[in-house]
Order: sequence, then C-alpha cells, then structure tokens
Amino acid sequence: MRKVLVAVSIILTLLSNATASTNWADLQRQAPDLDLQLIESASLSLHILSESSVTLQPKGTVVILPDYQQHAFSPRLLNTLRLHLPAAGWNVLVMPAPETSEQISPEQKLLQQKSQLAARWQLLNQQGNLQNPVIVIAQGETAALLNLLVAEALATRPAAIVNLGAYLTDQQQNNQLLKQVALTPLPLLDLITAVDHPHATATTQQRQLVARAQQNSLYRQRYLSEARQDQPMQQWLIKEILGWLQTNGF
Repeated sequence: MRKVLVAVSIILTLLSNATASTNWADLQRQAPDLDLQLIESASLSLHILSESSVTLQPKGTVVILPDYQQHAFSPRLLNTLRLHLPAAGWNVLVMPAPETSEQISPEQKLLQQKSQLAARWQLLNQQGNLQNPVIVIAQGETAALLNLLVAEALATRPAAIVNLGAYLTDQQQNNQLLKQVALTPLPLLDLITAVDHPHATATTQQRQLVARAQQNSLYRQRYLSEARQDQPMQQWLIKEILGWLQTNGF
C-alpha cells in the first residue's frame, strides 16, 4: 500500500510542475494569427486559445475541454464550435488536451487525471479573465472527469455543462460514472452519438433512467444514432447546444 501511495505522490508531483503541452505549434502553422494566452502559477504553465465574441456585449464564456489527442481544430465538432460560438455571442477559450500515463493502475490513472484537470480549472478561473456565465463543453474522458469533479468538491463550478460523448476507459469506473452524470447538480446537456466511444453509447439508457428516477430536471440527454459527424450533423449539434443554452436562460 505504501508503495502505491509513493507512486501516486511522484506522479502528482511531476504533474503539478509540468508545462501543459499541446500541438499549438502545428496549429499555428495552419493559422498564424492564432490568439494564444499564457496563464501560469508557481507549479503550472498553460497556453489557452482565445476567440472573442463578435458582439460588443458577450453572453458569457464557453470553455472547451478537448478529449485526449484532440485539439481546437479537431473535425470532431470542436473546430465547428470554435468557429460558430463567437458568432453566436460567446467568448471562447480552448484548453490543451490533457495528458496521462498508461503505465499505472486504473485507480492511479483516475486520480492523476482528476488532479490534473482540477489544477488546470483552478488556474483558468484565477487568471483566464472569464466572463460569467461560464459554460463548459467537454469531450470524451475529459467530460467524465469534469462531472466527477463537480460531484465531489470542485471549488468553482461552471454555470452549466455540455458533455460530448462522456465516458471513462475502465469499464467498472465507467459504470460508476452513470449516477454522477445523471445527477450532476447543474444544467447538463448530455450529447451522445453513434460514433462516440462504446462506453458512452452503451450507457445512454441507464443515464436517462437514473435521471428520471431521481427527478433530476437539470439533466437532458440527446442521443443521435446516425454514425457520422459531417457538416450537416455538426450544424445541427451547434443549434441544439445554442437552443439548450437559451432555454436555460443563458
């Protein structure tokens, strides 16, 4: 047990003193005018992509949290969000994709992932000049981690969350995630498509049942069985997100 705790401690120490990396350099070659902001503390340095609203009075801030190995220009909806949300009146910030080690147990990995996301979220709230309300659109495993943090002890919560195919790789952990997602104490739009991870698509009905059983009116789910993410589908998803935000008073 002591060896496990020492290993976790080493992982978290290395994590807390790391510079969060992403393929910003590759993206800047595609878009030289990319607006990157550096936010940093004594233990963490983070570049985030900023897109300002086209309106004089923004509706608030949307923070996009990509999944592992995804980025701001990802064709899996993220690039469409980045391009269209400012036109709809929102400031947009895109965090770098998270990092993790596969050479550890599922329990250690989950602890590492949550600690990393919590540290980044805290730094963003301290130095990111976020304009309220703050909406988070999170993808894949990152979405699942955010839901867990909100359910546990996230000091500064967003006003609302949009999940894009939320799941955890470990099946047992993913099954335990069901209640955390369905009972999130914030307005939550749970978007799932047939091209998402099988762990996300396999639990759609269970999430819905848990939310109904607990009468959680803040939870809304949309499952799209069409196995594609072409432009017409992505435009529909954008309208779904914007319509849901407006319905919830954002």
